Amino acid sequence: KEGGVVPIAIELVKEHDVWKIFRLAPHIGGLIPSAGSSETVNYENKIPSQEELRRLVFISMNLFAKDLKNAQISYANHQGLEREDQNFVHFYGALANESQKQTSPSALRTAFSDFITKNIDVTGFVDAVTPVMSSPASLDADGFLKIQGYYPGSVKSLHFSVEYLAEHGIWKLANIDVETK
Repeated sequence: KEGGVVPIAIELVKEHDVWKIFRLAPHIGGLIPSAGSSETVNYENKIPSQEELRRLVFISMNLFAKDLKNAQISYANHQGLEREDQNFVHFYGALANESQKQTSPSALRTAFSDFITKNIDVTGFVDAVTPVMSSPASLDADGFLKIQGYYPGSVKSLHFSVEYLAEHGIWKLANIDVETK
């Protein structure tokens, strides 16, 4: 009898208050393809399709927008940033392992404090507008997948630059830069 156990990672995304399966992927390194398998996916050397790029941006920006909104509500209720340790926890949890080692939810809150204190609402952009990619996605020598773009708005636009690293065959957010112009 052939067989075995292969752990998988299940990645979910919440769209319009409904959880959907975004991706199922092997969750172990060194996986050997079965006999007859012609290829394996090497995420470190392949730029994803435009659809996949849009999904990555959607997931990252959606998590950012929701945790930012939670931080803004908490800030408004407490009138200060010192009691906000619970904010950016979900966003932090979605970061690549290397990025988690270099930051914390508290540091993310500090980095985005202008968005919090000025109550800049990015959910309107993320929920209602399709992002425009301002340059083609690229992979650098260190394996970072770089995506730049913006969400157009009538008065201001939300510009973003995001970088991802492949972990266990899944692109994970490594860096984010967001600003309104």
